[in-house]
Amino acid sequence: MIPVHDRMRRIGIVLLTASAALTALAYAQVSPKTISVEVSILTPVLAGRPGLEAPADQVTLTHLVSFSDLDLTTQSGQEELRDRIAETARFACEQLERLYPRQSESPARCTRQAIEDSDSQVAAAIDAAEREARGE
Repeated sequence: MIPVHDRMRRIGIVLLTASAALTALAYAQVSPKTISVEVSILTPVLAGRPGLEAPADQVTLTHLVSFSDLDLTTQSGQEELRDRIAETARFACEQLERLYPRQSESPARCTRQAIEDSDSQVAAAIDAAEREARGE
């Protein structure tokens, strides 16, 4: 019989694999008006197995945030995009914490990092919207 902890980990791995497959499919159909929010952790492959060297695997969750309905030339549109990214980052970090408890950094720190990592995409999207509005 497989211990409950191992079954939960296997279920988590299956869910991550399915998520990755759906993400790849989503990327194939991505609107240009999306921001990719990614969170990652390094997790030992053989966690909890005393005496074994445990190489690390990187686990990454990617969520796409659409802004096709927003006007990024306005302050309110930009704020809404940032709010969506923050909410998505929080959700993704909480997912990692549930799947890999005590192995990921705190959800608050993870969220801040994911938001920071998406800043360049946000700046590029705002710049593109402003150039388009000017007719460039």
